[in-house]
Amino acid sequence: MSNLSQSNEFSRLNFDPDARSHHVKGARMHMVSNNLTVSPLAMTACISVLNELKISVSDVEEVDVQVGLEEGLSIVKEALTSTTSLEDGLIKRVLNASLAPKPLKRPKLEF
Repeated sequence: MSNLSQSNEFSRLNFDPDARSHHVKGARMHMVSNNLTVSPLAMTACISVLNELKISVSDVEEVDVQVGLEEGLSIVKEALTSTTSLEDGLIKRVLNASLAPKPLKRPKLEF
């Protein structure tokens, strides 16, 4: 078996069935816009987007987000009804979860 078939470092990006290539080899970073447009991550493109949105680079914070089945379904649901599906289906959901008050843990009492 070749190394390529054993690798899990492929990302499906091109959904056009007539396209010759459907995968990106290796670890690559991509930028996903609010309308779910995927483009290769380039520093100049990021700065351009920030300038368009009038956001200072110093206000940007990196956040790691894991997208599982529940989050993916939420994004798909919002994509059917919204032009801001990434924000509505994922970002607001993540922010709400992180801002929600955490329940206090009571100490375990042993007698």
